[in-house]
Amino acid sequence: MSERKNKLARKVTLKDIAREAGVGAATVDRYLNSRSQVKQTTADKIQTAMTTLNFQGTSQFRPPAMVAAKTIRIGMIVPRVAGSIYEMLTTQISQRLSQHYQQEVVPVMVDCDIRDLNTVSATIIRLAKEVDVLGMVVLDDPQVKLAISKAAETGARIFTLFSPLSHSGQMAHIGLDDRKAGRAAAWLAQRLTGNQLNVAIFQGNNRFLCQEDCESSFRSWFREQNLRPQITGPLHTLEDVRYAEIQTNKLLLEHPELNLIYAPCGGVGGIIDSLRNHPRKDEIFMICHGPFVGWEQALVDGTVDVIIYQDLTTICDLIARLLDEPAAQPGVVRYLPLDFSIKIRESL
Repeated sequence: MSERKNKLARKVTLKDIAREAGVGAATVDRYLNSRSQVKQTTADKIQTAMTTLNFQGTSQFRPPAMVAAKTIRIGMIVPRVAGSIYEMLTTQISQRLSQHYQQEVVPVMVDCDIRDLNTVSATIIRLAKEVDVLGMVVLDDPQVKLAISKAAETGARIFTLFSPLSHSGQMAHIGLDDRKAGRAAAWLAQRLTGNQLNVAIFQGNNRFLCQEDCESSFRSWFREQNLRPQITGPLHTLEDVRYAEIQTNKLLLEHPELNLIYAPCGGVGGIIDSLRNHPRKDEIFMICHGPFVGWEQALVDGTVDVIIYQDLTTICDLIARLLDEPAAQPGVVRYLPLDFSIKIRESL
């Protein structure tokens, strides 16, 4: 029997069809089982792939059994931060995407010290083999990018979340326009405090490119306005709540003239805890990114004045797009923009 006949004789799997069509396995499953509509162009690709592979339909394939057995696993590598957006995102992924696909979606969340590059790199290599798609919030470091490149060479579908990286084999990035976020924060800061601005900026780590862009754009807005605020920082939270609280306590002691904090980073719970217990709490404005556990209460009690808010439902929908749509050309990183909204006490 020729190689062509061998190919046609063997049992065609869902993954075979997905690979031939250039789409995600979850998309093929939805199409075969009519669980929800797919784009006509996508349906045409799947139909062509089925014809090419001599797919024989239900006589060869048992969709209900496949659906019952198939669990979509979405891996996430994130910083270890208590009460963070990542804890909230895990729950949202499970609920939103299970509803979207009408089958079980299991988020596999691994939190780690993102400064431990050996552990992060090893986790990327390991987890990429165990999940359908792997997202990550990691530092822009050569060792980490090499691990991503190695995992991508094996066919792993990888995307970055919140903080982008230079291309290392990842297929997409989901995140804010960080320059826009930084400029928006600067505009708000000036409106809140006037021209007598004395501000401190926090970062989680210098190698988070998203936070670096937020900080530089925050500063550049004031230069464009010919304003010269006193800016301290960036100070570091290390994405750690307790460390952030210690750093904020020290900041408030050394800078009694401080009237605003901008924190586009993790660990903001520590900054909030420090401000809540400070006698000048009502004199210091705070702008941060969110959501995080307890964000509504922080707005209600006035510790936080403005949150640059990233919608978790939208993040889940963008992850679904990555699962459903064909991968981009090799070497191309798709940018899936995440819009933000402004949350204040009176908008709750």
